[in-house]
Amino acid sequence: DSDNETGDDVDEDDEDQYYGFVGDEEEDVEAEKAEAKTSVEKTVEVLEGQLLGEASAKSKKVKRLTPKQLENEEKRVKRTGVVYLSSLPPYMKPQKLRQVMTRFGEVGRIFLKPEDPKVYKSRIKSGGNKKKKFDEGWVEFVSKNDAKLAASTLNGNVLGGKKRSFYHDDVMNVKYLKGFKWFDLTNALNREVEVRDSKKQAELSQANKLNKAYVRNVETSKTINRIKESKKRKLPDGAEAEAPHIRREFKQRHVATNRAGADDSIKNKDTNSGLDSVLNKIF
Repeated sequence: DSDNETGDDVDEDDEDQYYGFVGDEEEDVEAEKAEAKTSVEKTVEVLEGQLLGEASAKSKKVKRLTPKQLENEEKRVKRTGVVYLSSLPPYMKPQKLRQVMTRFGEVGRIFLKPEDPKVYKSRIKSGGNKKKKFDEGWVEFVSKNDAKLAASTLNGNVLGGKKRSFYHDDVMNVKYLKGFKWFDLTNALNREVEVRDSKKQAELSQANKLNKAYVRNVETSKTINRIKESKKRKLPDGAEAEAPHIRREFKQRHVATNRAGADDSIKNKDTNSGLDSVLNKIF
């Protein structure tokens, strides 16, 4: 298996970006022609493209699976296995991970969770590596037996291969997820997106409330200031407006108690008044 490593691993891993666009002379000529068109023509082309796109999307019909095809698809999903990678070698790309996992069997889909954008920006700002990093990942194998073999072989062991390989001494943590299928991962990711969106909506709603309250307080302050200025203008020259004396009155409760050792002034003397009134009505 170590012979499957290519001698160009170091060169492949030194690429700055994972995705990009490769242009040639023909594309440059087409770009120049597009820039020469008027804004009206561009707008017409965009509208036509949208209309054609919608029409083509509507014309495409999803084929309904037959019971036999549905049964075969369910069997295929049952045969698949998923492994979880709690940590990945630094700056390992999905292409390289697929190359490593293909040693143990046919690989289906791969999902790698990128690192926090704040951590990435902080590393770039401090002069660190500009390559993308991934914190964790999931790999789907067509056969669950291959997934089990990959997990038992790679977990806690160095990748090995040729000594000049960039990932020769890196250790991977791989675990086989029993009974876990790819749609379970997609459902979990969708739930995370929904929770994140709901939190954003709540934060935006709270911010809007605070902004409205601030604007309302500012308008109230302006109104009060206008009233004060109006009162000052009505006063004769040289007179100063007196500051209003505000005295607040609060309703006080009568203090009363039934304790025998309390002062007579605060004792409740009407404890039996209700009973006496009832007896008077009876007799």
